[in-house]
Amino acid sequence: LRRRTDNQHKLTPSSGPKSKSSHRSPSLKRSLFIFILHFCYMQIKK
Repeated sequence: LRRRTDNQHKLTPSSGPKSKSSHRSPSLKRSLFIFILHFCYMQIKK
């Protein structure tokens, strides 16, 4: 899961144009949600 999110994070800068970023808005929100969920999971695991 961590590797997958890292790959998505690396891909985000490549989508420079606003038209592309606005088109990928839902996926970006989803990745952010997954990242927050993973962070919370790690905090609970600690």
